[in-house]
Amino acid sequence: MNPLKPKLFRSTIILMYIIAGFWVLFAAAWLFRDSDYRYFYAVNGLGAAILIALFAHFLNKGRRWAWYATLIFAILNITLTITDQMGWFDLAYLVPSVALLVMTALVRKQPTTTDPQDELLYSVDENDNVLGKVTRREAHSNPNIIQRTVTVFIRDQRNNILITKRSATKDTYANHWGIGLGGHVGYGKKYLETAVQELKEEANISVDPNDLKDLGKILVRLPGESEFWQTYQYHLKNDALSPNSEEIDQIKFVSLKELGEMLINAKVKWKGQVKLLYNILLKNDVSKASHS
Repeated sequence: MNPLKPKLFRSTIILMYIIAGFWVLFAAAWLFRDSDYRYFYAVNGLGAAILIALFAHFLNKGRRWAWYATLIFAILNITLTITDQMGWFDLAYLVPSVALLVMTALVRKQPTTTDPQDELLYSVDENDNVLGKVTRREAHSNPNIIQRTVTVFIRDQRNNILITKRSATKDTYANHWGIGLGGHVGYGKKYLETAVQELKEEANISVDPNDLKDLGKILVRLPGESEFWQTYQYHLKNDALSPNSEEIDQIKFVSLKELGEMLINAKVKWKGQVKLLYNILLKNDVSKASHS
């Protein structure tokens, strides 16, 4: 993966919010001008600020239409500026508009993944015996390759279950909901070791491995890949969750009943085969489990 692309994407989002701020200043400046058109230009400036801020928000969410809208906005802004009698004030927002056009074109239609495609993972057989190693890219493009992953069910002090919405820059199931925290087992690492590491990386939770309860392992066949899901359970104590924005867009705690209702809601997009994780929760009756 080219590490410059995620940085360029984030820089583009930041620039868009800066431009939105400039349009707010533009609108405020017109309110203090002695002109019959001051309210007209003030409203237009505020409208432009709201539009570009919304485009930035939805582009960051991975919405394709926002990419097109941003390009059109930048082109129109540049065109209207250069066809008018330009002064220093016009140049002040022409320059960032040109920069926005170039940067938006470079990041293309979708946010670039922040997941390391050359990361080495295990390749295992159907009995989880090691066959060798593969890259993340290879594992995600060949369903005949079985890889290892971990999932940790997180329960709060009220026994609610943590669900997370994956970020727009995930290489699979971007902007989809999942249950708990977790990730791939890197080559040379163990399941439990990875579970502890993922909790720290994704939500800044430091745990003792002995506090993770083993809930079993299943082999899951997805449309483009195959994985062993090793599952654990962890009850939060006084932990403060701090989600990593490159991994997680939103978090929410729900009851087991609420989770079941969400899973059958067609409007909620879920990571593939997530109902298998729900079945594990039901089987282990997590809501009545001890906190040990």
